[in-house]
This record gives sequence, structure tokens and C-alpha cells, in this order.
Amino acid sequence: MKNIITYILVIIVLAAVTQLILPWWIIIIIALIVSFIFNLSKAKSFGGAFIALFVLWCLGAAYLDVNNQSDMGSLVMGLVGTELPNFAAYILTGVVGGVMAGLGGLIGSMVRSSKNQA
Repeated sequence: MKNIITYILVIIVLAAVTQLILPWWIIIIIALIVSFIFNLSKAKSFGGAFIALFVLWCLGAAYLDVNNQSDMGSLVMGLVGTELPNFAAYILTGVVGGVMAGLGGLIGSMVRSSKNQA
């Protein structure tokens, strides 16, 4: 349990720092590398990376929405095609980031397990 919490916190910190200067897709590479280092199971690697980026991007979307005094729900409406309340836009943003990081974590775990088998 302690290992997965550390895994999540490391991904949150590294992703938050690197996204300030690098493109959004760096989250995939970060999750892949951290998952490779931590040597967790495939499910824990995917789930931990998903939770880390879901939380980070949900909080980031809420922070940007409040500080910019914009209506994020109406901005996302153009992408989805329906009116969304702000909290749904935050969750949608978090799910997109979580899935991307989760796949990166899964790949990192798979590379580690294939390396151990060879």
C-alpha cells in the first residue's frame, strides 16, 4: 500500500513540474518511466497513474477555471456537443489525462515484465 501511494505522489509531482515547460503528452513518458522503476503489477501501474493524473488534471482544470473567471462547461460544450456543468468538464478533463497516463504506466509495467522474462 505504501508503494502505490509513493508511486502516485511521484507521478503527480513529476507531471506537475514537467507540464510547466513541456507539452501535455510528457505525462505518458513520466508514467512509463516511473512505472518501470517501481515494478508494480499491470493493474496497479495503470490504476495508480490514472488516479494521479485524474486528480492533477481535475484540480488543474478547476484552478484555471476559477482564476480565469470563465465558464469551462460552455467551452467544452463545443468539443462534446452538449451543455456541461463545470464539474463535468473537470471530470472529463481528468479522465482524458488519467487514461493517457494509465496507458503509459501499463506500458512501463509491460516493458519491465518482458525485460525480466528475457
